[in-house]
Amino acid sequence: MGAFTVPANIKEPEQRPPKTKFGSFILCIQSIGRTISDIIIISMPKNRRLKIASASFLISLAALVLLVGLTSPVENISFALVFFAVAFWFFVSLGHLLIYLRRGQLGPKSRGRIVIVSVFLVLLMMFSSSQSLNWVDGLILLLVLAGLLFYSSRRAA
Repeated sequence: MGAFTVPANIKEPEQRPPKTKFGSFILCIQSIGRTISDIIIISMPKNRRLKIASASFLISLAALVLLVGLTSPVENISFALVFFAVAFWFFVSLGHLLIYLRRGQLGPKSRGRIVIVSVFLVLLMMFSSSQSLNWVDGLILLLVLAGLLFYSSRRAA
């Protein structure tokens, strides 16, 4: 019995450089970026505002992923401030994108509601990350959200 030999037409797998601390994370981000860009190219919207909302959503998502992956709020508290600002941008752009995909246009009532819900979600994230959100505070936040949404529907009408 002879030794196993590799046929000439089969290539050896490429040797990858050793993974660094962020090497696998960067490879993951690159593959996600390629997938997202392929989706964008395939389903390129004709509406200019939908393009802007899509681009804003994707940029804010990428910024959020990079911020979470490459920074630590334990080392520098200013990263937490930047994170919540980018999270607010993400929620607003996600709301705009969903409304454009659903209705095709964005009215003043929808804009106001998107901002109110985005502020609520960011406040909820802030309270829960500082572990100071109990059921009473959560109930108060929900009542304030309901009041603001009710007021915005009466104000814009």
